[in-house]
Amino acid sequence: MNLRCLTLLVLYCCACFASRVRQVQARPLVVKDAEGKPVRIHSVKRIVSLNGTLTETLFALGAGTRLVGRDTSSYYPKAALALPTVGYQHRLNAEGILRLRPTLVVGLSSVKPHSVLEQIRKAGVTVLLLPSVNNAATSQRMIQTLGRVVGKEKQAALLLKAVDGHLSKLKKARAAYKKRPRVLFLYLRGHRLQFVLGRGTFVDGLLALIGADNAVSIRRAKPLSTEGLVVAKPDVIVVFAKGVRSVGGLPSLQKLPGISLTPAGRSKRFVVMDDLYLGGFGPRFARAALDLFHGVFVAKGTYIKR
Repeated sequence: MNLRCLTLLVLYCCACFASRVRQVQARPLVVKDAEGKPVRIHSVKRIVSLNGTLTETLFALGAGTRLVGRDTSSYYPKAALALPTVGYQHRLNAEGILRLRPTLVVGLSSVKPHSVLEQIRKAGVTVLLLPSVNNAATSQRMIQTLGRVVGKEKQAALLLKAVDGHLSKLKKARAAYKKRPRVLFLYLRGHRLQFVLGRGTFVDGLLALIGADNAVSIRRAKPLSTEGLVVAKPDVIVVFAKGVRSVGGLPSLQKLPGISLTPAGRSKRFVVMDDLYLGGFGPRFARAALDLFHGVFVAKGTYIKR
C-alpha cells in the first residue's frame, strides 16, 4: 500500500470516527421526572430555572452560564440576580419563559399552573420537573440528577463529598447533647400571613438532622394563634429572615400575640436564618443544618445567621 492510499484510509477512518462521535452526542439524555416518567433532554445550552434551590445547585455545579432565566425565588448566588426573571414559580406565564428561547426548563413538581407547562411543551421546549426537595436524601438525589443533566457528574460528586463532611460534623456535635429541644418554626409575611409550620413539611427534614422535636403536632401549616403558642411551649423559635423583616424586625416579632408567653419568648431564644439557605435544601443544606444546630443547642440568646 503506497503512502497516498494509506493517508486516504486514515482520513476515512477519522471521518467515520467523527461521524460516530456526533451520532453518540446527538442521542438525548433520558432522565426520570417527579412522576417517574422519562424525559428526553436534547440540549442544555439555554436553561430557565423555576426554583431557587435548583438555580443555586446549577451555579454550584459550574453550569450557571447556561442559565438564561430564573424565577423570583432564585436570589442566590448574587450572579443569579443578573438573570431575567419569569415571575414566581407558582404564578408563571408561558410568554415570559418562551421569550428567553430556552432549550430546557427545570423546576420542582410544585410549579404552577400546569397549563403553562403544557404550553411550553407544545412550543417544543423540554420541561423537567424534579421531586420536591425537603430532606437530606432528596437533596442529594437532586444534586446527582442535575449533575447528570448538565454533564457535571464530577462536580456533583465534589458537592456531595462536602455535604457528607458537614453531616459528619453535625453527627459528632449531636452526640454531646441528650436533650431534644422543642422547636417552633414560624412562616411570616407581614401581619396578615402568619403560620406555624407543622409535620409533613421541610421542617421534618431539618429537625431530624439536628436531633430536635417540632413543638407542634399539627400537619402542614396552621395560622399563628396565642393559644397555640402557649400550648406548644417552644424552647426555641425559628423564623426566616424575610419573615422577620416583613413584621418590622426582632422587636416587632417579640410583640406578636403569644410570643412572650412561651419559654422561647421569655428567654429571647430566636433563630433567624436566610430563607433559601435554611429551607431550600440546596447544596448548602448540611452547612445550614450545622448553623441551625448551633442556634438551637449552643446559642444562649437570639442567634442570627446572615
